[in-house]
Amino acid sequence: MTAVPTPKTPPWPTLGPGEQQLPPQPEELLLRQVHPSYFDGNEITEMAFYPGSSSRQCSCSRSTLQTAQGAYDHHTGKLELKSVGTCAVSVQEVVDAGSRAVDDSAVQTHVPPTPGHTYIDFRTLGKDERSFIRDDLAAAATARGFLYTP
Repeated sequence: MTAVPTPKTPPWPTLGPGEQQLPPQPEELLLRQVHPSYFDGNEITEMAFYPGSSSRQCSCSRSTLQTAQGAYDHHTGKLELKSVGTCAVSVQEVVDAGSRAVDDSAVQTHVPPTPGHTYIDFRTLGKDERSFIRDDLAAAATARGFLYTP
């Protein structure tokens, strides 16, 4: 993986009530849907881990609370969004890349709610830092391969 420069940003924002930072662990996977334009046939591109522009949070589901197929079905069926399949990165990979994983499933306001909703936190990170992290996460997801494809 690419080395991430030491962040020159303030500390992470304080988590809200009901949010919890997940401890770094290789067993816990964060399931992420890949839009068709973010898979070139061989690799998952860094755009698959692009955070929402206003929130700077990259939505995922925890593998301990949702299956890869369940995450895909929710995304494409209930939310009516496109996906070529479910990829994943571990919480450890997120931390190693320079971010953190936050479970907000107990307090999410999405309708319909996403089972096991978690986000990769890009708040307070600069443009270059976000880019390095997205590259690392895309490489890790590509190496792991899709966990579910229709």
